[in-house]
Amino acid sequence: MSNADKTKLDGIAAGAQVNVATNLGVTAGTTAGPVVTSSTGTNVTLPTASATNSGIITTGNQTWTGVKTFNSLITGSISGNAGTATALQTARTINGTSFNGSANITITANTPNTLTNGTGLTGNNFNGSTATTWAVAYGTTANTACQGNDSRLSDARTPTTHTLQILH
Repeated sequence: MSNADKTKLDGIAAGAQVNVATNLGVTAGTTAGPVVTSSTGTNVTLPTASATNSGIITTGNQTWTGVKTFNSLITGSISGNAGTATALQTARTINGTSFNGSANITITANTPNTLTNGTGLTGNNFNGSTATTWAVAYGTTANTACQGNDSRLSDARTPTTHTLQILH
């Protein structure tokens, strides 16, 4: 203990008493906040919680502003669309199909331009609405693909007359 503390204690009269609050309790407050009660002292009313006063209001409706972080589960009722979360509050249209999140949707993705089968292919043109199979059209005539012993694959052509000039 410092000399300054000893000097302070010297100023206390002999037989002085200290009031110590005992048997403390808390009662729920209303709009004035909770009350700390004491059997041996004066009751204290805590200030109402607000944007400038810390504390918790346990009765009545409350409106919170700003970001709040909860580190454990929220118990009780949450109203509004977030409380149910079974559907989007406003449905969205996806590729011409309305979607609100309450059920799956099937999207038919037609291509903006039809894919047309070309020379030597058979099958329907493709627009994305149904499955399409294309096959190679084999044959020995024009607009068909060659295979096997097709005469178009033969190298048996009659040579043409020509003159070859060699330059040195």
